[in-house]
Amino acid sequence: MNTPFLKPSRWRVDLALLILRVGIGISFVFVYGWAKITGGAGTWADLGSNMALFGITVWPTFWGFMAAVAYGGQAPSNVPQTDNAACRPT
Repeated sequence: MNTPFLKPSRWRVDLALLILRVGIGISFVFVYGWAKITGGAGTWADLGSNMALFGITVWPTFWGFMAAVAYGGQAPSNVPQTDNAACRPT
């Protein structure tokens, strides 16, 4: 019994994975990231203030906007701000 429709070709598998990946990416942007992207300067400043963890304290609004656009829904919005002496340079 020869059933060619049960043997998926490589391009069908690739197409299915592409549709799945694009669909999941779009859902992450609209479900989690849209509020960050359209939140305005206040939201971007709050998001960008997390760069202080890396010692960058200038332009928090710029860094927040970059994080919101670059990561969409995956940008952390509530990173705890701790005063950890081990993280500070000596």
